[in-house]
Amino acid sequence: MAASKRKKTRKKSADERKQERIQKAHRKLVSGAFKNAGFVTVSSAADRNFTYKGSTTDFDDIFIHENVIVFCEYTTTRSDDVSTHLKKKKIIYDKILDEKNEFLNFFKDKFPAFAAALAIKYSIHQLRIAIAYCSLQTVRSETKLEVPRLCYFDYNVAHYFSIVSKSLRRSSRFELLDFLGISPREVADNVLTAKESTSTYPGSILPESHSNFGTDFKVVSFYVDPQTLLERCYVLRKYGWRNGGAVYQRMISNSKVAAVRKYLRDQRRVFINNIIVTLPDDTKLLDEEGDTINPKLLQETQPGRIQIPDRFNTIGIIDGQHRVFSYHEGGIFDDDISILRTQQNLLVTGIVFPRGMTSTDRLKFEAKLFLEINSNQTNARSDLKQEISLVINPFAPESVAKRVVNLINDGGGPLSDEFERYFFEKQKLKTTSVVSFAVKPLTNPSTKQSLYQIWDHAEKDRLVTDEDPALWDKYVKFCGGEINKIFSAVKHNLPKERWTADKKIPGAFLSTTNVNGVMACLRKIAISGRTLSFEDYRKRLSNVGDFKFGEFRSSQYNRMGEKLYSEFFQ
Repeated sequence: MAASKRKKTRKKSADERKQERIQKAHRKLVSGAFKNAGFVTVSSAADRNFTYKGSTTDFDDIFIHENVIVFCEYTTTRSDDVSTHLKKKKIIYDKILDEKNEFLNFFKDKFPAFAAALAIKYSIHQLRIAIAYCSLQTVRSETKLEVPRLCYFDYNVAHYFSIVSKSLRRSSRFELLDFLGISPREVADNVLTAKESTSTYPGSILPESHSNFGTDFKVVSFYVDPQTLLERCYVLRKYGWRNGGAVYQRMISNSKVAAVRKYLRDQRRVFINNIIVTLPDDTKLLDEEGDTINPKLLQETQPGRIQIPDRFNTIGIIDGQHRVFSYHEGGIFDDDISILRTQQNLLVTGIVFPRGMTSTDRLKFEAKLFLEINSNQTNARSDLKQEISLVINPFAPESVAKRVVNLINDGGGPLSDEFERYFFEKQKLKTTSVVSFAVKPLTNPSTKQSLYQIWDHAEKDRLVTDEDPALWDKYVKFCGGEINKIFSAVKHNLPKERWTADKKIPGAFLSTTNVNGVMACLRKIAISGRTLSFEDYRKRLSNVGDFKFGEFRSSQYNRMGEKLYSEFFQ
């Protein structure tokens, strides 16, 4: 009898092995954030096909925290193909979300391990679900609008929660749940009762006339346990997930949290310096009888009770995030810290927002207050200051320059996607110096070398006096267009492989020095009285590939600009 032959396994190509590594790393990034936050996985129900109401699919991961279930779909599909992939999934996602209870009963019957992972104290109607679409590549805004019921766990969001969850461990779940759109009333034991809840703390109320924050702002001081702050606070961190330009605070520092945590374990002593926070406009200030106190009528600081609603995303930390988050759940020293988390009290100074204050105005207030507290500290970095300026003073020259850089980075031109947006991006241009030293003098209407001097707009004189957002938008688009023209010509005349920020590539063009040098050249062109069309730039710069960019050091971009101008435009 002939020996049976084993079928040889096809050897995977280098590209296939690389793709597998990318997929594995992406999955680890997302799953790590959920696991660190205290979610458990149901691996036996993941990656298993099922057919529900005529549609067949699977979930790549399933995470559970108490009564909250997160179904995850991972994809490394190219950006151009994400829309097609997502729209195919939309059909069954809508079926699941339209009939949540029916689907969960089906899924429990299909996968007993999933049913076993659910706490028996929750009825089916008390379970909450979210579908997280985790794409390695960018999901376009228009695609998200077409499929609006999902939680888009974009790559930058995954990186953000990965860092936050490594630092804050299980306490990161509060922000993660907020991102998923799930309120405290819907989580764990809170879902078992319909009662609205608030928390009340004894404290002091400052007369409005003594605070100088403005009409209807209220200033209070009170003591609160760290656990309460951890459950309700938010920090508008740079690189975070919140929209609306709310990106000005520092990322949490794992090493700093660990150091403070060690101090707490060793000293077991509360911090005596106060935490600065903002409080929502439905915070109530009450006297001992439960009647409302009006700070306008106070002549001196008065004892009172501060009643704060029990919601995620309620208490905005302006200063002191590391002191608060050092009490996080889980991780090193937690046997000791868990006692201090509810036993100790932190001194909090809170500013209560006026009723009806818009989210934009609240953001401006918080950003300005943060800058006032931190501007003289060495760790208040330039990129943070630029972000804050963009929020509180959008018509300042540096803010306008920042907007122009954002436009050319997002707008599909030659420098599109070439500037660093997120901390984890490599081989990208650093935004800060380009904004300050190249784009600001090029776009500042007050300078004779700026593009404003050649802007042909009938109402340009109003730009510097009226602070008209629509007019400034037009000016920003004009500046972005002029910058794109000259860089499009440079890109056209360089070998394709040189249009990169990868320093390993010989002759790589995209460095801060080179970009600033071309911007300096454009300033010289603007001083001459007119800019050129793309075709004229293309012809003038036909030999730009031979220009000795490497002869100029990092601070010599102005000299580079003069050399470029003299060689190609005189």
